[in-house]
Amino acid sequence: MHLLLLDEVRPEPWRNGGGMTRPLVSAREAGTVSTGPASADWRLSLADISADAEFSVFPGMQRHAVLLGSGAVSLVSNGAEPVWVRPLQPVSFPGEPRWHARREPGSLELRFLNLMVRRSVLRGELQVIECQRQVHAGTAWALLPLAGRWQLSGDVIVGAGQLAWDEGNGGCLMQPLEADASAVLALVHSI
Repeated sequence: MHLLLLDEVRPEPWRNGGGMTRPLVSAREAGTVSTGPASADWRLSLADISADAEFSVFPGMQRHAVLLGSGAVSLVSNGAEPVWVRPLQPVSFPGEPRWHARREPGSLELRFLNLMVRRSVLRGELQVIECQRQVHAGTAWALLPLAGRWQLSGDVIVGAGQLAWDEGNGGCLMQPLEADASAVLALVHSI
């Protein structure tokens, strides 16, 4: 299991230059972690959307996103159904279209937690959780606490501003330590 302090992750420009992102973790193959997104089979990042912008294209990838905070964003693309992204409601959409993010009027700077997986070899999902969860060995996972503290497999405790993750080497029991605890759980399964 690995821990990451979000404040220590330096923002980088999006691949198309349309915004800023903080790369959190990426992997080429199950159990092989890499530090860069190029050729990764899955990756997790935090993206800031401070204005309407076009998303980068990622052929072969399935994108999963959850909006952190308030506001809303519509994702529109020629030939694809629009996707509405609302706070703490995970959505999924293909990486091939040229998606354009349009912020709902009154939305301030927005932040997305993004999970991208190569759909030919992996299946991914984002869940907002508030109660105990067990992740079994063989499933890569990342837990981003939003509120409260979480105890992970015994004595590891994480809270807001931290990310815990594992490549799937072992299972993990995740328990909230406060009644108002919540988190986003990213799961990556082999097909």
